[in-house]
Amino acid sequence: MSALKYKNNMATCNDKLAKGFLKKCGYKPKAGHSGKYYINFDDIDRAATQLANKNTKVTAIVLKTSAKIYPAEGAKLSKQLHTFVESDFGDGYTHTDEFIVLYRGDIEKENVQSLAEGTRVVTISKKLDGGLNGEITYEVAGLESGMKLKADTYDSSANSGTATIQVATDEGAEATGLKTFLMNDEDDEASLSATETWITTNLWTPTP
Repeated sequence: MSALKYKNNMATCNDKLAKGFLKKCGYKPKAGHSGKYYINFDDIDRAATQLANKNTKVTAIVLKTSAKIYPAEGAKLSKQLHTFVESDFGDGYTHTDEFIVLYRGDIEKENVQSLAEGTRVVTISKKLDGGLNGEITYEVAGLESGMKLKADTYDSSANSGTATIQVATDEGAEATGLKTFLMNDEDDEASLSATETWITTNLWTPTP
């Protein structure tokens, strides 16, 4: 398995704070998501994908030839979360993603079965909270290790007949929390527009 391309050399890690947690005037946090995309973990070109900011930010996701990202359309109650885990062999984070499946048709059931059979995925979520200038709109879960199906819950007499699927990394498998996803444009400047262009360009669309 190829390693992700880290911008900073891991051998020169700096474990001291260098900046403060500053108040952002006019900013109010918001919860929830307005979009979600799944990527097969094995479809990512890990050697070409680039990270920055102590590996908490993704500046480029590169897919293998013909690979696509897959939309997950549904309720805004879907979520991503991370949990810090202490370990004798190195601390880390567990990433978890939950999605409410509104329609349980052939395609949806096949997708869930693929997850049940061991497919690992990465998710990109579009948050309602984009920050001051859209710079924190997108976050990525499971990029370093991939996430496997942990729960598929369905009750025909509850939750309006919807199903909830949960995927997660192994405990503490990720080096950081959820990563910000903000692509660089042609001038190597961080750009929300470049990020959304990448999503549109690589998006799977159903055959009519």
